[in-house]
Amino acid sequence: MPRWAVVIASDSAENLRLSVTSLLCAHPAMEPKDILVVSRALTQDRQVGILRDVGFLLDPTEEFSFARRINLGLNVVKGKDVVVMGDDVEVITRNAFDILAETATIRILSPSIRGRVGPPWQKEGQDHPEVPFISFICVYLSKMALEIVGSLEERFPGYGYEDTDYCLRARKAGLAIGVDGRVLVEHNIRIPSAFVGTYGAKLSPMEEVARQAFISKWMGV
Repeated sequence: MPRWAVVIASDSAENLRLSVTSLLCAHPAMEPKDILVVSRALTQDRQVGILRDVGFLLDPTEEFSFARRINLGLNVVKGKDVVVMGDDVEVITRNAFDILAETATIRILSPSIRGRVGPPWQKEGQDHPEVPFISFICVYLSKMALEIVGSLEERFPGYGYEDTDYCLRARKAGLAIGVDGRVLVEHNIRIPSAFVGTYGAKLSPMEEVARQAFISKWMGV
């Protein structure tokens, strides 16, 4: 039984089937119950096949907030290391998160990422013991890091900047942020982003509001 659990925010059963399949294939000893999906649209009783034994938690708030959904999941799996993963991510490396667990005790750790990713130091094959920040496409958060840094900041509406904020808070607390090149995941390659498909033209305004909130919080710090 792994010492970590996986939290995924998703409203797309099709994305989840592909993402969860890759996750379980990469970790043969893992049980589906160690995966928790936080959703506004999906519930446990409607799932079949590979999603039947995955945990589902309903987000009671209609307005989307990535940070709130992840925090809801973190509260349920409290006491374990947690992997936060998008539903458009496929795990490529066998035993990927066991490998990350080896060196993630006092740092926030990302695998290298094939596909869409902003920071160049997270791209496929990159390996860095310390970077300024990482995108939370797929991130390993140790129990110790979660106890020190706490939950994600929910003041950033919708989506964006909560991951950068978390990294800055972690660095301020003395933790490192790293990328482990031994581990590879794919992002938005075979699995399209359901989030982009749902929000489309609303994304830029959402990100701008989040950016302004980020600037307001960190300006002058």
